[in-house]
Amino acid sequence: LTGDDASISLDEVEPTELVGTTWVVTGTVANQGVSSVPTDATASITISDDGTVGVNTGCNSGSGDVEVGDDTLTFGPIATTLRACADEVARLEASVLEVLQGDVDYEISADTLSLRSGEVGLELTAQR
Repeated sequence: LTGDDASISLDEVEPTELVGTTWVVTGTVANQGVSSVPTDATASITISDDGTVGVNTGCNSGSGDVEVGDDTLTFGPIATTLRACADEVARLEASVLEVLQGDVDYEISADTLSLRSGEVGLELTAQR
């Protein structure tokens, strides 16, 4: 698109790689609604090419096994540390761990990763 004083061009944005990227949780999904993440907590996941996932729940950290399919991730048990968390952060942690169980559908659009497991899910953004 061009005009007298401006020009706009659009480029196709390639999806961010699933494996090797740290994905930061920006929202939790339940009952078709998205809730924000507490401002004092950063939850994230990083999937490694060796079939493991590193998890930060916003309070505790941990890891487990994950199998990457074309549009499904299959998580094994996630072992985490056991620090006590403030109420809001504990709810975030519960949401993260609830989603990262068994078969989880995923979709990547540019730098956004959506994870869905039944009625619950996570929205994540690639860390830059």
